[in-house]
Amino acid sequence: MIYTKEQLENLIRDTVRDVTGKVIDYPDTSLIDRALGIDPADFLYIFDRLEKELQAPVHTIFTNHGYEVMTVRGISVALLKLEHKRVG
Repeated sequence: MIYTKEQLENLIRDTVRDVTGKVIDYPDTSLIDRALGIDPADFLYIFDRLEKELQAPVHTIFTNHGYEVMTVRGISVALLKLEHKRVG
C-alpha cells in the first residue's frame, strides 16, 4: 500500500502514543528532545511496529539522515522517499 504524507504522519503519531503514551501535537516536535521524555529504548519498539505495519525497512531512513529526521514530519518524508525508491 502506498501511503500519503498525512497517513504516515498519523501512523507515526499513533505508534508513538501507543508505545510511549506521549501525544505529539506538532509534526516538527523533536522526538528525541529530553523534554518530551521518550525513553531511547522505546524507539526500538516504535520502529519495529512501523516496519511491521509498512512492511518496509524503516530503520534505513538513518542511512542518509541525521538526528533532524527524528520528527513526525521528518520520518514521514524519509519514508515517502524510501517508498518511491522501492516502487520506482
